[in-house]
Amino acid sequence: PDPVIAGTQLTYTITVNNDGPSDADNVTVVDVLPAGLTYVSDTDNCVESPVGTLTCKPGGILALTGTGFDIVVAVDAGLAHNTVLSNTASVSSDSPDPDDSNNNNAAAPTETTVITEAYWDVTKTWTNGDTAAVNIMLTCNDVEVASGVATPGAGPTTLTVTGFDNGNTSCTVTEVVPDRTFEEYSVDCSVADVVSATTYTCDITNAPSLATFEVRKRFMDGNDATQVTFNISCNDGLPLNSSLTVFPDQGEFVRGEAEVTFVVELFTPGSMDCTVSEEKVPNYTASYVCGVFGNPTVCTDGDPSPLDNFGDGPCVFENVDSAGAGTSRNFCTIRNYPDPATYTVNKEWVVLGSGGDLVEQLARIKIWCDAEIPGGIQSGQRWYRIFEEVGDFSPSVTIVPDYPSSNCWAEERIFSDAVESQNDCDGAALVAGGSASCDIVNTVFYEGIPTLNQYGLALLALLMLGIGALGFRRLT
Repeated sequence: PDPVIAGTQLTYTITVNNDGPSDADNVTVVDVLPAGLTYVSDTDNCVESPVGTLTCKPGGILALTGTGFDIVVAVDAGLAHNTVLSNTASVSSDSPDPDDSNNNNAAAPTETTVITEAYWDVTKTWTNGDTAAVNIMLTCNDVEVASGVATPGAGPTTLTVTGFDNGNTSCTVTEVVPDRTFEEYSVDCSVADVVSATTYTCDITNAPSLATFEVRKRFMDGNDATQVTFNISCNDGLPLNSSLTVFPDQGEFVRGEAEVTFVVELFTPGSMDCTVSEEKVPNYTASYVCGVFGNPTVCTDGDPSPLDNFGDGPCVFENVDSAGAGTSRNFCTIRNYPDPATYTVNKEWVVLGSGGDLVEQLARIKIWCDAEIPGGIQSGQRWYRIFEEVGDFSPSVTIVPDYPSSNCWAEERIFSDAVESQNDCDGAALVAGGSASCDIVNTVFYEGIPTLNQYGLALLALLMLGIGALGFRRLT
């Protein structure tokens, strides 16, 4: 063939003609092979000596007849593209024509151009059984691309690259998947230092790009009656659901746990970013932490949370991949802490009668709660704190209530029998983020005895004597 592909075989056909008028005896053909060719075989029992020089003896040739034979050679696979091979054979006989001008003892040179050519047999497989064909492309660093169509079940599709720099070219087979429906996993589809006349095998197996985002949430106070809504947003791909609303349940260990899983598919692996969060739950504050299983995805959960060692959220996943197995597992854990609640006692003094300011307006208020009171004292399962002050004041405590609520109430101790106390502080149920108050009103009843001058005292004595005389007469 001309051109011939470097790394393949080339056959030279040599024909020897005796134009007469005499028979030619002991005819000998000599072919010195050009550089880059290696002798393989022939059809005339040629002898190679030295290497690259073939001596062939077709024997006697009758006048006006001819004979021919083939020489098969291997073309060096490392020859450069567009190398020209020039080959010339010569012939001699023991009985040449006496007229030497009739002896044409050499053939015109035969020139053959060498080209470089390599092949990729591409096989396409869908793991989900799809039979859709895909466009495939062979791209090399120094030659034009080659393209084709690969159809599952139809056998390999061969892509050919011609004219590359032998031994110094890198080529890669890729596929064009419509709408990024599937991600690419290619085996042995990239080759460096491509060698001419070589066939490379390329198996492309595609699985759906799939990532899961598992959200685990816990109400730290055991709330199992407040529904929560989780959301996911991505810059690529197709979430099967972008929002999920659930009620917490008993969970694996404690009340107030909820779990959902978002599934995202049809994305470009390694370039998708997703954010997972929950809608604000009234009277609760959330903290977040994210993680990835078996995947180098980067995830962050915001600045540190003041509530625990988590972050302030949300869970952000960057450069989501499929982990090479078709599935990427990503985790977002959320804790919900109840917001503090406040219980306040409004203490008021009311004075009736003159001289009430002589009664000390001192009261001691003791606030009790079923939940921990910061700065308070624990007594069994309850906590209390004592406030003692003169006059009107409003003591309060802040607690983190349990679910569904924690109770607080107040007691008062007064220090004068001239004081009557009324209150509605027998108990209030405090919920997360809530507040409650009660009133204690202390009323002072006081009327002083007036001071008498000397005339008043004399009149009082006469009245007493009169009363005594009347009594005496009645007795007699």
